[in-house]
Amino acid sequence: MGLGGKVICCIDPSLDLLAYLNALLKRSGYEVLTTHSLSHAKTLVKAMKPHVVVCGPGLWANEFAIETLRESAPNAQFLMLSSDFSTTEASQAGLDLVDRLGALLNPPPS
Repeated sequence: MGLGGKVICCIDPSLDLLAYLNALLKRSGYEVLTTHSLSHAKTLVKAMKPHVVVCGPGLWANEFAIETLRESAPNAQFLMLSSDFSTTEASQAGLDLVDRLGALLNPPPS
C-alpha cells in the first residue's frame, strides 16, 4: 500500500471513468477500489473502510445513494467529482484530483 496505506474507493456508473481513476490513483500511490454498482459500493465501504470515497458525476442525481454511502462509511471523507470531470482535459483533471486528495488526506497544520 502506498501513502501510508491510504485507501480510496471510487464509485460511478462509467466503467471508463473508473478505469481512468484506478490507473491514476494507483500510479499516485493509493490503494484503489472501484465499483459502478451502488449496492456493491455500500458493502465495499463498510468492509474496506476507505479514507476517501470519490463519487463520480454519474452519482450527482442520486442524493439518497450518496447519503446512504455516507452512513455506511462515517469516518471516510467524500470527494465529489465535478459534472464536467469527464470532459475536462484528462491530465489537468487528474492533477487536480490528486491535489485535492492530498489536501484532504494531509491537511496543512493550523
